[in-house]
Amino acid sequence: MRIHPKTSINEFFIRLGNVSTFSRVLFHATQPLNLAKYVYSSRKQCIFCAKKYLGRSSKVVSKSSMIFFCVTIVRLSTEKQIMQRLRKLPRTSRILRLSGFSSVKNHAHMYCESMMEGHALLLCEFDDTVLRYTTQPFTINYTLFNRKRRYTPDILIKLRSGAYKSVEVKPFDKLQSEKNQHKFQILQSLFPKEIGHELTLLSDRDIYIGEQFNNYQALYPYRRHPLTKDENRVFLSIPSILTFKQLSDFRGSSFITAMRLVAHSSLSWDVFSPLNSESILKKK
Repeated sequence: MRIHPKTSINEFFIRLGNVSTFSRVLFHATQPLNLAKYVYSSRKQCIFCAKKYLGRSSKVVSKSSMIFFCVTIVRLSTEKQIMQRLRKLPRTSRILRLSGFSSVKNHAHMYCESMMEGHALLLCEFDDTVLRYTTQPFTINYTLFNRKRRYTPDILIKLRSGAYKSVEVKPFDKLQSEKNQHKFQILQSLFPKEIGHELTLLSDRDIYIGEQFNNYQALYPYRRHPLTKDENRVFLSIPSILTFKQLSDFRGSSFITAMRLVAHSSLSWDVFSPLNSESILKKK
């Protein structure tokens, strides 16, 4: 990865997040046995059995068969680890230990430490001020109660203005604890000096406002591909203000076309109210 001498440290971490995602996929496809040894060193017995099986087989084992066999072992080991982690959580908790989010803006799969963090990424996808982002970008040292500690923000965002900001995603009740209040007070004063941008706290009260999250969740699948020429033609032909039903019934349009136009932020509307046939849409 070539880095221009004037590239900021924030830009470096954004790029590193995308490159590391691609590297993991490439490494997984080309060297599955080495990956298994590296990631699951505690499961040496599984790898040993795989080698033993492939070595003693009387049949000619192709490279693709060996890769498939080893990748299967890695996948099953991963699923078992995830399930073991999930068992430690309360059944009523909406926070998971491991989650993932497929990002349209970054053209990559983003790894998260909680489901709520993935929901925060969904808001980033629909935020027009956000250019791109990465998760768990860097770690800094700080002192809390006379002890040295390490902290990694959940998200690093690059805004269209060129500025950066780090985001911590955490349930509101946890942010209200005395320990966390003191911790983030120190971190928020430290970030502008050490990192050069602010640290923002994002809670469930910021993510789950009204029907905002449910609307974005329903619209996101329609955002995965750019608008077609026909859909752009429909957008240019519609009036400046209309309802969702009128957009769906417009000449050359359909329900899918209406959903895609709304999903691509071509129209403004009240995102905190349920999106339905009576929703008022305005051309931007």
